[in-house]
Amino acid sequence: MKTHFLTLLLAVFLAFGTASFAKAEEAPDVPQEQIEQPESVEAGEADEQEPIFVSRSWTMGGTIEFLGENDCYFEEGEEVLFRAVAEEGYVLFTVKGFNNIYNGYYTEDGSYVEIEDSIMEINNLGDGLYSFIMPDHSVRVYAEFWTEQDWQNAFPEGYFAGRFCDSRGSIEFLKDTMFFEEGEEVFFYITTEEDVTVSDVVIHNSRELEDGSVEPIENSFVAFSTHEDGTYSFIMPANPVQIFVSFDGDQGYNWGNTDGYFICRSWTMGGTLELVNGRDYAEAGEEVVFSAVAEEGYTLESLRVFNGYLDEEGCINPNEDSNVEYTDNGDGTFSFIMPDNPVYIDAVYRDESWVDTYFVSRMWMQGAEPVFVNEDQEFAAAGDEVFFYVDLREGITIDSIRVSNACYDEDGIFVTLQDSYLDVTAHEDGTYSFIMPGNPVAIFVESSGECALPDGYFIGNSVEFGELEFVNDIDWFATEGTEVIFRINTYEGHALDRVEIVNCTENEEGILEAIEGSFTEVTLNEDGTYSFVMPANPVIINAVMYEAPIGNFIGRCPQ
Repeated sequence: MKTHFLTLLLAVFLAFGTASFAKAEEAPDVPQEQIEQPESVEAGEADEQEPIFVSRSWTMGGTIEFLGENDCYFEEGEEVLFRAVAEEGYVLFTVKGFNNIYNGYYTEDGSYVEIEDSIMEINNLGDGLYSFIMPDHSVRVYAEFWTEQDWQNAFPEGYFAGRFCDSRGSIEFLKDTMFFEEGEEVFFYITTEEDVTVSDVVIHNSRELEDGSVEPIENSFVAFSTHEDGTYSFIMPANPVQIFVSFDGDQGYNWGNTDGYFICRSWTMGGTLELVNGRDYAEAGEEVVFSAVAEEGYTLESLRVFNGYLDEEGCINPNEDSNVEYTDNGDGTFSFIMPDNPVYIDAVYRDESWVDTYFVSRMWMQGAEPVFVNEDQEFAAAGDEVFFYVDLREGITIDSIRVSNACYDEDGIFVTLQDSYLDVTAHEDGTYSFIMPGNPVAIFVESSGECALPDGYFIGNSVEFGELEFVNDIDWFATEGTEVIFRINTYEGHALDRVEIVNCTENEEGILEAIEGSFTEVTLNEDGTYSFVMPANPVIINAVMYEAPIGNFIGRCPQ
């Protein structure tokens, strides 16, 4: 009896985050990225190619265009010229180069590790023209485009005005912005707690650093005026500024006074962090009691008390390597003994609906497909019971069912752990189940027998954090020349970075193996679907996702 073996090859790839700057109020949602790949390369031809492959990808709103006769393959040492061209209504945000097609990988515990030296040097030649020297391996160039409105929202015109004072007061601008034009008169007022008075106001000229942060220029100040209505004003110079306000009892920027040392508090959305006695200062040796209470639907994920230190601007920062021991009083309050320096309390709250889940891969021989009883169990949390059944074609019988522990290797490839299996329970209704561990797993179904194979070549699926949906009459097989139309439905919290159609071969065991550097051209259609023409070999549809920024509340830490 001839046995037909075919498994799905699964991989996880990282998408590329976008650069952020201190001036950005809030980055816009990044649109889906488009990717252009070379035409299909027949199995066995990829290894014979001397030129090296350059992958290019970009977000909606522009394109990457190589200059010269070559398209995607270049010789080692060759200067590669390309343009990043924004469409009308869009602005080029960033251009990056990566020494790897994928610049990181997931570890066994699910954390992401960026590959060392993954960033490739790109030369900005001006007017949207860029270049790099082709190394001895495949690389990727990436361009991100923003709408003009998103750009204006994230990077307002003018110079940044920072505000610094402790929790006994606040600085408020009359104009609802922190960016002002050169020569503009900037008005602000200072509010204080009861019985607190302003002792000093200083406005520093500042400079913007390469990372987008702002630092004061030593001994360089901006003159300001006070007005009868209690407001202040100054003329905005051609550089950022920082406004510092101190109150009666301050001793410079040491955040310590006759009342003791300052207690800085920082927390995320989903709870509160309050000092029980309401005082922001405590003397060395004094017991400090504070509450950390989660709101409904949230839980306190982490709580740390750091020894604090003062930076050059006089702001308190946590010393990550120096903790202050605290006691959990069991009633929602905590306490510690105040050291002879400022401290920094940090509380992180977690949405209880955000549960860590792990990928459940399904690998099977043709004719015996494992199917989840609950459709959403492609991902499961540790401790969940995962139920599945096996959809058998006529003439096929099950030889064995195994569930293997798995992880991601250094290249981000999903791999199973040899001789590491979970207990599988067979139920009377024909279903099977296992308890999900704290790592990815793979379901293996081995079968034997003969069944009628569909015509054409197999289409593999490598879509994590989303689902692959065929739009036209395709069911995992397509004959050469057939147009395959599909859609990628992303899960909440993730967005599509790019789509690739990877050309494959089938080894002696019927397992798909990717042909390195060999892709079939894929087209993004106006309705959001993708399409490609089936080559004369199996393929894998690979959809690379990234975590879509959803924004987090920034805890208040007086500076």
